[in-house]
Amino acid sequence: MLFSFLIASVSTGPTSTTSIGPSPTNINITNRCGIDGAVDHEFLVTLKPAAASSDGRRLDTTEDKLSFLQGWVDPYTVDQHDSEGTYSNGTTRRKLEHNSTHVSNATHILHFFTVTQLAVAVGASDETIALMAEDPAVGSIECDCLERADMSLPQGNDPFPSDPGTPDLDEAVARRLTVHDRAPWGIDRIDTNGSPIDGKYDDGDLGGQGVRVYVVDTGIQGSHVDFGGRVVNGHTSLERAECASCQAVNGILPADGTGCSGHGTHVASTVGGLDYGVAKEVTLVPAFSCFSLPCSDGRRRCGSGNDIRANLEWVLTDCAAHPEARCVVQRSLSGAYLTEDAALLNANVLVVAAAGNLAADACPGRYDPITTPDKLLVGSTTQGGALSSFSNYGACVHVQAPGSGILAAYVGSSNTSTAILSGTSMAAPHVSGVAAQLLGADSTLSVARVKEMILAAAEVDYIALSSRAIAAGTPNRFLIGGAGIAGLLNRPKVPPSPPPPPSSPMTTFDFSNGITAGLGWSTGGGVPATYAFSMKREGRTPSSNTGPSAGVGGSGPYVYAETSSPRAQGDLFTLTYDGSVCSNIGLSVSTVRFHYHMYGATMGTLDVTNGAGEVVWSLGGNQGNSWHAVTVDIHSPSFAFEYTREIGRASCRERV
Repeated sequence: MLFSFLIASVSTGPTSTTSIGPSPTNINITNRCGIDGAVDHEFLVTLKPAAASSDGRRLDTTEDKLSFLQGWVDPYTVDQHDSEGTYSNGTTRRKLEHNSTHVSNATHILHFFTVTQLAVAVGASDETIALMAEDPAVGSIECDCLERADMSLPQGNDPFPSDPGTPDLDEAVARRLTVHDRAPWGIDRIDTNGSPIDGKYDDGDLGGQGVRVYVVDTGIQGSHVDFGGRVVNGHTSLERAECASCQAVNGILPADGTGCSGHGTHVASTVGGLDYGVAKEVTLVPAFSCFSLPCSDGRRRCGSGNDIRANLEWVLTDCAAHPEARCVVQRSLSGAYLTEDAALLNANVLVVAAAGNLAADACPGRYDPITTPDKLLVGSTTQGGALSSFSNYGACVHVQAPGSGILAAYVGSSNTSTAILSGTSMAAPHVSGVAAQLLGADSTLSVARVKEMILAAAEVDYIALSSRAIAAGTPNRFLIGGAGIAGLLNRPKVPPSPPPPPSSPMTTFDFSNGITAGLGWSTGGGVPATYAFSMKREGRTPSSNTGPSAGVGGSGPYVYAETSSPRAQGDLFTLTYDGSVCSNIGLSVSTVRFHYHMYGATMGTLDVTNGAGEVVWSLGGNQGNSWHAVTVDIHSPSFAFEYTREIGRASCRERV
């Protein structure tokens, strides 16, 4: 293995506030960002709903809210000149001077939020954000924080794989690894409580069918063979110049994966990949954010918290548009998102999140027992059963799952690439996969019940926790899924199939004793007169370049129509069965199965007719030098074979 990767989260740092602008009624600009700090000049501005009602507006629909937000922000986006504007409550709003010395006076609208909150994400100068802080319609302003899909490469200062300067690093890693036929240790270990790793994964017939797992991450390379075509169009929160080398379309990465981070693809593979996943029938929905913004250490591996919020809000809308499905949010990114998570859980959408990789208490800021009680935070374990050295812990880390050295699909032009990564980012998708298994088996489960079942099925006191994890009250629960959790489901038993009806009597005629009237067969005769089929006990017919050289299977008898001179075009041959073998027991002929051989340049037409003389099957022309089998529905007391000569010879053998 070339590298060991640590994937996931940055804990929330202390909150700081800054008062901007001259007005004594300013609100404070809040900075809740962690060690990587804030996105430069980007903010989340939340408005007061009362500001709309005071102006006579109604906010009953999404359109109403969008109109209100757009109307509020528009004056801040116009050409900045020395002019006067009006607050949303009718008072005067002072505009920025046109000759401001800041590098950029333009205000960019990045996202509108109408479902989880009434807010707008903007890119704005210091002067503009100071004016917004004076606006009575504004309830709060927060700095947009840099978050991580943290692929730390311990060997020196290797750049982040999605850095445009090194677009081939991910693929180079993947080429040194191969697709494994044996189950990765993670899914192998979770399928049975207390059993050793045996190289096999038993999913307990729980595939997660009918469940949409939203992978809120760095996009998915949907063309990878591990997904089997189950990656559907999702969402790209914002196209940023920093990700120009890898722009996802509807969350789906380019087919060759060039310049892209493989984090989201790896996570999705563990959730539901055919070779590496827990729930192999789920629908995977990517929600892409750009993770090529510079972190505090200078590496381009951070993303915008507001971009992630926009994806989470989109998930709420998209899941509501698919009432036939249950939904799970899989998020292996840093940040808390308690507002968005509360809205998702209230909509009965399960939220599974990575606990983070700082070997610290994960609970402050990441979990609220009042607003997000059913959220699942996931820590990481090693193959040997210890808490991973990087894993966060704490009383809110509800369950631990395999996260060190996890093999799964990865980006690459071959669409078969794999990589071995480590982190709580790798642990969380195991839990999302198990949640999908439960919801696929019983779509009526609430998010609270799914969490209860996962915790009830967990293997207790298996993990070797660190002393700090124990002191923090970390629950010692190891994830169990697949066959190991199937027993908790009250799946209705499939009733046994009713016994098949007794088969109809069947009689076989091979004409080994000729065409015998005593068995109900006759050939030729009738009014007008028809010609008789001939009998051949072995070998080929007398004519050359037509007919079979032997019976079915290379030997045995058959009957044929000899159409050589003096037979003429239109001459009719008949072979009739009176149905006596069926009528003698009070039944009629249901079906007939026979072999035919129609070989020659000028074949005529073979018909099968029922007792009323109606044609129920017909075939004409050269069918090649071989025997063919066919079954025809008759539903008649009797039937007949009729061959009409065109020009040439034909041979037919019937087996009834």
